Amino acid sequence: MGFDTERRYFMMSKMYHVITSGEFGLDVSTDNPRVYTSREDGSSWEERSLYDFGWGPEVGFVRLPMLGFEELWELLEKSSIEDNRYGAASVILKDFPDQLLSRAERLMHRRDTTHEVASAVAILRLGRAENRSDPMGKPPEEVRSDYRRWSAVAIWARNLRKG
Repeated sequence: MGFDTERRYFMMSKMYHVITSGEFGLDVSTDNPRVYTSREDGSSWEERSLYDFGWGPEVGFVRLPMLGFEELWELLEKSSIEDNRYGAASVILKDFPDQLLSRAERLMHRRDTTHEVASAVAILRLGRAENRSDPMGKPPEEVRSDYRRWSAVAIWARNLRKG
């Protein structure tokens, strides 16, 4: 895609070991109380709940401007920065479930699944059969269809782990 996957786009706690903006090296912006400024490089950040490792969503910050689905997917697959990978997964799951479903369905039909894709699928926990799509405003048959599609993805994801 052409952007630097080794640049820090996410900062997050692990088991809530760091929780305040100051501990992350960020100060509240003078222009906007919802935006934080990095003491290190002057970049702008926004607070956001991020990945849930099992004890609740982690405290975190996202670099602004927010990345789109394709850039987030690339971070998830390619960044060596753990916060980038798990932060990208969090945003994809919350903000881009329909694009994730389409991507997963396309990947299901490829024969050459890479280690990076398998790792991304594991971080996203796609092996669980659950409807991640937003059901609001959808007729019941469309919600059921979404669930069937996610269930097929879950079977594929579980088989990926076996292979």
